[in-house]
Amino acid sequence: MKPLRRADLDEFVACYRPGERHRRKPTWSPENEAGRWRVFEYHELAERDKLNLDLLWLRDSALEDGENLPEPEVLAAEIVEDLQAALEAFRAIGQELESAGTATTTTQSVKSNVRGKPSAKPICS
Repeated sequence: MKPLRRADLDEFVACYRPGERHRRKPTWSPENEAGRWRVFEYHELAERDKLNLDLLWLRDSALEDGENLPEPEVLAAEIVEDLQAALEAFRAIGQELESAGTATTTTQSVKSNVRGKPSAKPICS
């Protein structure tokens, strides 16, 4: 995986124009569908199902052509790797919280609920 660098955000910062919202100009248009900065009118958002703000207009051409996709076993291995990394991150967070003594009852409640057993205390109080 490629690490995110400040240079990766330069285009966004240039388009965002912090402190100069009135000078923002979209780079997307019907003629330039590859533009990454797009303005949406209120009525366009209001017409979306449940005002869904999951706004996607750029297509990843690599995903559109099935012949360019990695083999299923490669995809599965990448998914497993991502899930294992996420679990490790959650374990580390849980250990930090437990060592700080701030979430012992919550962690125990979550563990017992995950195992299908009712917890003695509510998770959220």
